Amino acid sequence: MLPLRIDPHSGMPVYRQIRDQMTHLMASGTLRPGDRLPSIRELAGQLTLNPATVAKAYAELENEGAVVSERGKGVFVRETASRHGARERETILRHMLRQVWVEALQMKASPENLRNWFEEEGLNINPTLSRAEPPHTEENNANDETRN
Repeated sequence: MLPLRIDPHSGMPVYRQIRDQMTHLMASGTLRPGDRLPSIRELAGQLTLNPATVAKAYAELENEGAVVSERGKGVFVRETASRHGARERETILRHMLRQVWVEALQMKASPENLRNWFEEEGLNINPTLSRAEPPHTEENNANDETRN
């Protein structure tokens, strides 16, 4: 059973909530390439939803290339979902960082202090991080490849 939660009061369409949560599960590695998703009826029953709502979420995931539907077999996470997952992870992390920045600035923290605290906390979690190393991102990977 997938750990999906639907919030009928969120203002976001239910099919989008399903799609976003499935994408998050793929990005986090909870759902891996080759994993079979619950059938439309199965997930609709689990969430007490109309099967058409789940079908719409699955159709979006398939259009995005995250899953593939195999007639008579089910819906499976595609190998390319890991690439989508990396982008989704970055999007999620950037959103979290944005929230921290907004709240900290509202509390009158200086941007310089925020940067220092962020780096210090990173070093507390992983002392092997170097202050001189640039962040590891998809963009940096592309830059590294063009330099070589």
